[in-house]
Amino acid sequence: MYIPRYPTLHPRHLLARRHASISPPFPLGRPRLRFFDSGTTAISHGIRALGLGPGEKILVPSYTCGGMIPPLRRAAMTIDFYEINEDLSLDRQDLERRLPGAKALLFIHYFGFPRTSLILRPFARPMEFVS
Repeated sequence: MYIPRYPTLHPRHLLARRHASISPPFPLGRPRLRFFDSGTTAISHGIRALGLGPGEKILVPSYTCGGMIPPLRRAAMTIDFYEINEDLSLDRQDLERRLPGAKALLFIHYFGFPRTSLILRPFARPMEFVS
């Protein structure tokens, strides 16, 4: 029998805001949480929410799905692909080399498995880091 590391969601958790008696699990109870129909839509919204614009450099992992790129192109951002190691961890030296001038960094939790994002803390300004 397989027991997932993280509990799955019941559909009522997605409606919890409408029913005060239901307490959603973290992070679904956060006040500024937004739901999107696709990752592509979420990236488009994120670009606007962060105030990113044409010509600004964004670092993107070299191993990614094609759906992540169109919203960056539509925003006319400069895409710089950073290297990924065979174990799907980021190549820290390559990231450090590409970091100057970057306004944003896209980080992926591959195949639905959470990756530690603590390695990114030294690269982030304290108010901008979102785990």
